[in-house]
Amino acid sequence: MKPATIIEAITDPAFDPRYMDQQHGIVSLVLGGASAGFTGHNTAAVTNDMQRLGVSVQGNILASPDVLTATLNKFLDLSQNPSMSLADRLLGALEAGSRQGGDRRCGEQTAISAYLIVAKPEDSADNPSLKITIPLQYRYSKNAVKLLREEYDLLKRR
Repeated sequence: MKPATIIEAITDPAFDPRYMDQQHGIVSLVLGGASAGFTGHNTAAVTNDMQRLGVSVQGNILASPDVLTATLNKFLDLSQNPSMSLADRLLGALEAGSRQGGDRRCGEQTAISAYLIVAKPEDSADNPSLKITIPLQYRYSKNAVKLLREEYDLLKRR
């Protein structure tokens, strides 16, 4: 199905009566990378979703609208380099959003948890090729996106 068709189905009140509390982003692995997104009106401001071919970004409780713009633009910029892995592009995009203030609840820390999961088509649902999770960090400790970068760089060196 087209991503827009899926969004339409999962935001139907008959499917999910609380759909206005939700945020969704879908990118097709087929259909030329078509993407679609949805941000319900009941998500916490600053909130939005943005799509381009092959990418969807969404966020709420953001420091500013610049967080999503920086995230999307960095992903698109990094995607111009054919040698960049998807994981590298995703992490670079997360870092760009974090530099713009990330989650407004986190103050200068900008993120208290983060994760990076990349699955290849042949991966099973419970065993993706890459899964790094930085659980909830104490307030005023290290930025979770920076910790995610450290873990990722360690994995790459192995």
